[in-house]
Amino acid sequence: FDINSKDASGITLLHKFTKEGDLVGVKSLLEHEADFNVVDNENRNPLHYAIMHGHKKVAKLFVNQLTINSKDKNGFTPLHLAALQDDTELIDFLITKGAKINEKDAKEGYTPLHIASLYGSKKSVQILIDSGANLECEDNNFRTPLFLTIYQCTAHYDSRAEIIEYLIKKGANIEAKDAENNTTLFLAAYNNKMQIVKLIAKKQQASNDKIKLKEF
Repeated sequence: FDINSKDASGITLLHKFTKEGDLVGVKSLLEHEADFNVVDNENRNPLHYAIMHGHKKVAKLFVNQLTINSKDKNGFTPLHLAALQDDTELIDFLITKGAKINEKDAKEGYTPLHIASLYGSKKSVQILIDSGANLECEDNNFRTPLFLTIYQCTAHYDSRAEIIEYLIKKGANIEAKDAENNTTLFLAAYNNKMQIVKLIAKKQQASNDKIKLKEF
């Protein structure tokens, strides 16, 4: 019996036990030399599975230098997935274990901060920024996390307002432009998000006041 044999989807016993969060079963498989770097047809290893299904204790068994920055077919690393799940404990854990914080995915060029800004909580965003995430890292359309969050805020503004305010507070560039030369202020005004317009205008005024003081 090959403990690492795969089904048609490339899934092994270790993938299955991990998906179920069976800590005892996972430990037993590892003791019998199951390959923790094995990937399915989506190029996902057991660490990806553990994070996707929220099994923290199982995830921590798999973290090592070979799996920590491994990418699936979408180019998502374990840190991308933890940000997508808004799992602050795993975000922090993966970073302390050496996860690359500014790694981009394959399709959109999103970093974990892009993902957290779009789908996560302020706490996730805060951990990433405090750990050195680049506020000005651009996706494939030259959109920073702040720009992307404002761009996508039409349908999700209420849940993103705190994130947008926090990114601006932390010094995200409000003058950033995308591939179509749109600005954050234009997008906010175009989407009739007046709270964001006011935030950006206030930040611009403060910046202008500083410039005037320097000139004086």
